[in-house]
Amino acid sequence: MSIAKTADSLSAKLKEGTESQHLRVHQSPLMKDFVRRKFNHEVYALLLTKLYFVYECLEASLSRHNLDNDIIQKVNIPKIHRLSHIEKDLCFFLGDKWADLVFNLSNDSDNSSTYSDDDKNNNAYNDNDGNNDKQYYNHSSLHKDANAICFYENIKGARNSPGVMLYLNRLNEITRTKPFLLVAHVYVRYLGDLSGGQVLKRIVRKALNLQHFDVIIDDNNINTDNIESSNSTNFNNNDCVGKNVKHNNFNDAKDLNSSKNTTFTRNSTKSIETKHFGTNFYSFPLLDNINTFKSDFKNLLNELPFSEKQQNELVIEAQLAFDLNYNLMSDIVASETYQYAKRNAT
Repeated sequence: MSIAKTADSLSAKLKEGTESQHLRVHQSPLMKDFVRRKFNHEVYALLLTKLYFVYECLEASLSRHNLDNDIIQKVNIPKIHRLSHIEKDLCFFLGDKWADLVFNLSNDSDNSSTYSDDDKNNNAYNDNDGNNDKQYYNHSSLHKDANAICFYENIKGARNSPGVMLYLNRLNEITRTKPFLLVAHVYVRYLGDLSGGQVLKRIVRKALNLQHFDVIIDDNNINTDNIESSNSTNFNNNDCVGKNVKHNNFNDAKDLNSSKNTTFTRNSTKSIETKHFGTNFYSFPLLDNINTFKSDFKNLLNELPFSEKQQNELVIEAQLAFDLNYNLMSDIVASETYQYAKRNAT
């Protein structure tokens, strides 16, 4: 049953109350460059890294109160969680040792060792020979580029950057003191990913030419004629997290557990789904319809038993959430990685 959205409903108050903050984020230097496609894969990887820590904290906070807080239980919806999706993208862009970089675990001063020799020498991203079945990003340019060390340092320092620290400190504070305010961050982050995030997905795919990595999979009727043997890919059904994961794994290919050394080509005529590598962050494969979910979620917000005072607090917190996001993006604009991309933009 649909609930009418009135001016007094929480969803309406949140939308109206955050219009100026939303516009400020949309008009930020980073977002303007994204819209103009004036960014490179290092800048996008840095953004993903910073967002990784935000979603790690937010989703941990939601889980912490999932059993003891009825309101949090209602808005904590695992099928829209983003952390595992960001992990796949970081693996795609940073290579199999992405976690060593992101968590700054390596003491090796030679940052180029983050990637294997195969990664360094592979030209998959710039491949013009028609072989589009390689599912990892070409990192070779980093090893010829003076920007490489700055990029690695920016990634390794993302967790402790001012914008990320402010964001995490606020999430931790309200988790301890006023967990109901997490609802405002759920509203800003996830509805943003479901709305403007879908536009950004298309922009990122075009700007970074990620369509070259698309893989089409039919979960119900895998056509084995379209599977090529390869000795370089360790194929399994695990997520691309922390193992021998130079290539992204195909988590939804149900019937291929026995196929340990396979890669997919793109010529299937029976396909029902396209895997968009590098933009998992903006993908919601567990939702049947994004617009329907957004409408249902707003109805859910309007049903939550908040007092007028609490609703006003939520609007203020949502305004702060947009400001925290703006600060996070300002971190990126101040980074050497971003400045290098600006100087070399074409």
